[in-house]
Amino acid sequence: MQKLTFSSSLLLLLFASCSKPDVSEKEIPVSKTVEFRLAQAADYSGSVYDGIQAEVRLSVSKQVAGASVPVILWDTIIPYQSLRVYPASATPLLISRQFNGIFESKESIRFSKVVRYKDGLNQISMNASGEDIPASVSNKLVMVDL
Repeated sequence: MQKLTFSSSLLLLLFASCSKPDVSEKEIPVSKTVEFRLAQAADYSGSVYDGIQAEVRLSVSKQVAGASVPVILWDTIIPYQSLRVYPASATPLLISRQFNGIFESKESIRFSKVVRYKDGLNQISMNASGEDIPASVSNKLVMVDL
């Protein structure tokens, strides 16, 4: 009888210590939207801007915690063209991309923008920037001024 009681107590203790995973701890993936607003930063009608071209590279990447290399989610290149071809600030080009299935506890989203300028002598200069999008931000507007 003691063996039966001891066995029953041991089984009860085993089952009591094995708890089911808490469903509320399961993270729900979120969506993030990144919108690039592309426009001229100035009036380029003057002759000093003759022959000046710009190339624009935009990208959005995801960094997974513990991974050394980010994953490119989206990227695009607008090839070299005259500065005058880009839209004026009153009528910007809007490029919007939505990214679903982001687990904010272990993934961060980052945008980058690179603008390369080339003059009539093929001399190149470049402006580049990028930053992480905070977890609290679901819609990020990125200004790309040429």
